[in-house]
Amino acid sequence: MILGWVVMAHGEIYAAEFGWDATFEALVARIVADYAADHDPVREAAWIAEVDGRRIGCVFCVAADDQAGVNSATAKLRVLLVRPDGRGLRLGGRLVDKGLP
Repeated sequence: MILGWVVMAHGEIYAAEFGWDATFEALVARIVADYAADHDPVREAAWIAEVDGRRIGCVFCVAADDQAGVNSATAKLRVLLVRPDGRGLRLGGRLVDKGLP
């Protein structure tokens, strides 16, 4: 249910704020599905920010493959989002900080 929220929130917010269509939501769904199917819990994680019990933001930290497709020590942040009603609370920065060593 939580991973589904990530896809739904991205689709709704990017459609409302930027007019993006379902192709962006599909991209987020692929990122989330890849994470759900095959993430390495030692190297990768996802966080959901909540305010007063409401989901308000998210970020995923995933391993980045190098050019040869071999796992490297590099990570990348994906699907960072803070809902409009959570903006101004420094949640985006706190989510990014979670993904940094």
